[in-house]
Amino acid sequence: MDRDIINNLEELFEVMIKLRSKNGCEWDRKQTIKSLKPYIIEESYEVAQAIENEDYEELKDELGDVLLQIVFQSIIAEEEKKFDFSDVIKSVTEKMIRRHPHVFEKKGEYSYENWENIKAKEKNHKKQSSLGELKNNLPPILKLRRIIDNSKELGINPYKDENLKEIMINNIKKDNFSDFFEVLLFYLSENKLQINEIINESAKNYYEKFINIEKMLNQEIINNEKNFIKLWKDKYGEEIK
Repeated sequence: MDRDIINNLEELFEVMIKLRSKNGCEWDRKQTIKSLKPYIIEESYEVAQAIENEDYEELKDELGDVLLQIVFQSIIAEEEKKFDFSDVIKSVTEKMIRRHPHVFEKKGEYSYENWENIKAKEKNHKKQSSLGELKNNLPPILKLRRIIDNSKELGINPYKDENLKEIMINNIKKDNFSDFFEVLLFYLSENKLQINEIINESAKNYYEKFINIEKMLNQEIINNEKNFIKLWKDKYGEEIK
């Protein structure tokens, strides 16, 4: 490994250990494993945003922030005699070797089902489904997308050769939104579209439309819904026909 990488990592540890010391930073000293939870979630989203923006300078910074959180958590865990940074590296290295027997042990070829079987053995429990675990800690859309992706990895698509648009329309007519989202995610997957990118684009579009109408009303938005709707329909009505 490049010596610069080791030196830079050691320097980061020295900085964080100093910040946690008696003469360090009051805010850093009082942090706990649980109190840092929101920050590692936030930094992960910012990494995703940098990737979406294809801003590699920003991505470099945001990945650094994620690394900082990993180092910070590891230092606190070491103080509490739970584990240290070396344990983190060892754990993930062993996991990657264990989950790739087709590479490191030359045993067969990769398959999604083998991957899930290995994961189930690691957790010492019987696998409930070939789909793997239902991860309730994931954001809802990501959870559904993961299940559908796993299903397709197994070669199972219950909507193959179906008219998915027609099924979605029928689901909406019946207010069956649960099945609607299920079919929608299959449709997006079939067309290689990402739900998060679509939602982000939708948020951006609505925001920009709102601002445009707001300007036309000279910022007089409060209790002005009637005029707002009229201008909206005049300007954007054709888009929804």
